[in-house]
Amino acid sequence: MRKDFCRKLTELFGVRKRGDQGVALFEVNTMCSSHLAYAYLANSAFFENARLVGFSQFLATRLRTRIGFIVRRFLRLGCVNIYQAFGVHDFMLIKLSRSQKKWVGIFVEEFNFATLSKRDLERFSIDGCHLGDLIYDQYIASAQEPTVNISSERFRETFTESISIYKFWVDYFSENEVRGISVSHSVYNLAIPLRVALSRNVPVFQVSTTLFFRMSRELPYAFCDFFSFRKSFLELDGSTRRNGLAMAKTQLDKRFGGEVGVDMSYSKKSAFGERTKEPVLRPSDRPKILIAAHCFFDSPHPFGINVFPDFYEWLLFLGEFATGSDYDWYIKVHPDFIPQTKAVIEDLAERFPVLSVLPPGTSHLQLVDEGISCVLTVYGTVGLEYAALGVPVINASSQNFSAAYDFNYHASTVEEYTELLSKVPREKFTVNIDDVYEYYYMRFLSDGEPLFSDLSNDLKDREYTFQFTEGFYDLWLKGFDMESHQAIIQGVENFLESGDYRLGPSHHTKHNG
Repeated sequence: MRKDFCRKLTELFGVRKRGDQGVALFEVNTMCSSHLAYAYLANSAFFENARLVGFSQFLATRLRTRIGFIVRRFLRLGCVNIYQAFGVHDFMLIKLSRSQKKWVGIFVEEFNFATLSKRDLERFSIDGCHLGDLIYDQYIASAQEPTVNISSERFRETFTESISIYKFWVDYFSENEVRGISVSHSVYNLAIPLRVALSRNVPVFQVSTTLFFRMSRELPYAFCDFFSFRKSFLELDGSTRRNGLAMAKTQLDKRFGGEVGVDMSYSKKSAFGERTKEPVLRPSDRPKILIAAHCFFDSPHPFGINVFPDFYEWLLFLGEFATGSDYDWYIKVHPDFIPQTKAVIEDLAERFPVLSVLPPGTSHLQLVDEGISCVLTVYGTVGLEYAALGVPVINASSQNFSAAYDFNYHASTVEEYTELLSKVPREKFTVNIDDVYEYYYMRFLSDGEPLFSDLSNDLKDREYTFQFTEGFYDLWLKGFDMESHQAIIQGVENFLESGDYRLGPSHHTKHNG
């Protein structure tokens, strides 16, 4: 499969001549579905006559890592041959020179860790390049801790590594004419070259088979097109809007019926399964609050700064608030929880006995039937689901998928969040269900990336992880035809010329006469 995929890419793109008019950078990774999108982006007119350079994702600190990289490049092992097939022939490591290491050492040594708060860290930047949220999330993911421990040696190591990566890229962009860069993530240290590029007004892309994003200083994160969902929906023709609402209702009904993975291929268990014979909520006249916990070890900043620095700090606040309230409090992890998350929740429940931990498999339908009054999340999908079931949801963030709609409450500050907690559980709640369906359609069903639409539809019927396997190459090869290939090329060109944030239907040739 790999050889056939490389052969086809070489046939389509490999014979194109390359010049020396700047550098186009492409992150080297093993995400198979991204390789196809990289090939089309790399061979667009946008990067004409640019030298294509592949770069490693991580800082190379060990000699063994450097030698391994050289061997893979020389022998065309791993995914090197795939990148070479669509025109990338230069590869580089993120490796610091002696002078760069000295600069990093001085910077870290002089940095005042003692007075750094979590809020300070979130907003930390160097020369206008915002890095704090990336460092924050990198620590949580690498340390597998629910919150940042700024005083720890582990944090100092993470901070040093992040500053090292920053220094490498600042110098690289200063010494080279970079035409653009494509990355796999807009979070963690993987996004540091993205932030440096934006600080230098260099175009940044995050692309895959199912999406094309072009980030900006104003929107340095992928997937933030949700801010314009409402506007984009109104731009659709009447028939599309009506059909979209009907489709959304059908899919939500499936989800509420207990079907697994409805428009969420990564999900393995339904949160709307069978009800138990025994009630799960205590009988009382007090408002009943459900905290829908997040995984503590995912990035808490995928869309920007939230009301609380991370999910653990959010729950600490709620534990304190709950202890002094006259509500009944419940907390529940998603059915697809990881053991570490459940362990943290149980520790918090011991610290705050007012929080009753529900079994992970508890059906949300049963909770609604038993009178749950209000649901709390930072930016989870329960905001959509409970709104559709007529229950108010308070998001501890204004940077969330449903931000363009008012079927949820969106807090921007701790003060605003506290006020909402104090009044919403006792207020009457009404919802315009068509707004919920509209949002569902725009997020899950709208053909936001039509260029690979047939391939994307095939992927929906497979395991989420399939797109990261070499089976993806074979799937594309079997469905390849030249007419679609030419349409994709034109669609990418239309998108790049537009300067738009996300590639959508308007960029496809069939929408452009």
